[in-house]
Amino acid sequence: MYSIFFSNLSNQKYSILLDCDVLCVNKIPINLINCVKNNIPVYYDITEQVYPAYKRETIIGDKEILMPNELSIGLWAGGEFLGGDKSFFKLLYDEIALIKEKYIDNYKSLHQQGDEALVSSAIEKIMQTKQICNAGLFGGIGRYWSVKTLHVQNPWKSYVNNFLLHLPADKKFIATINSVDSQLIKRYENYLRRTAIMRVTKIIVKRILKK
Repeated sequence: MYSIFFSNLSNQKYSILLDCDVLCVNKIPINLINCVKNNIPVYYDITEQVYPAYKRETIIGDKEILMPNELSIGLWAGGEFLGGDKSFFKLLYDEIALIKEKYIDNYKSLHQQGDEALVSSAIEKIMQTKQICNAGLFGGIGRYWSVKTLHVQNPWKSYVNNFLLHLPADKKFIATINSVDSQLIKRYENYLRRTAIMRVTKIIVKRILKK
């Protein structure tokens, strides 16, 4: 797991883990710079995105399976962004190691099978004793879905000033990017318009064919 790799680095440098479908679209915010300078770990809280889809009771129920001796607040961390020095990743690894067996024994009954369940539980435990900052609060990262969502998503324009932009539904678009420049946002907006037109066109064609 990546926490092992980062915890075993030979130096104390601050590392940030990113998914491959995350784009850097703006300058790094001063808040994130300060976190790095002061060795404050960072993560991305996406709790408000998962509750509408899976329900708060489900999330807390899953967390309490993994953390039976803890009173979970139901926090859910996105796996696309996580940062800290080697001591943080060592702490993260140690916390995950404590719940690994419970995850293996119960993963089929959990709403999500993947590292987010483990990392979210570990982060919630770490927050009890250590400062850790949600980078989504200061524009460090934003997750935008170009498809219909169950959660209420802000308009696209509210995401363009983020330092990092996670586009989980647009991996095909990202694969076509040849250069990251000042026109990238405009090219993505054109892509959004094209896909919206195609989506509407498919709906119209299906309705016509049903007649």
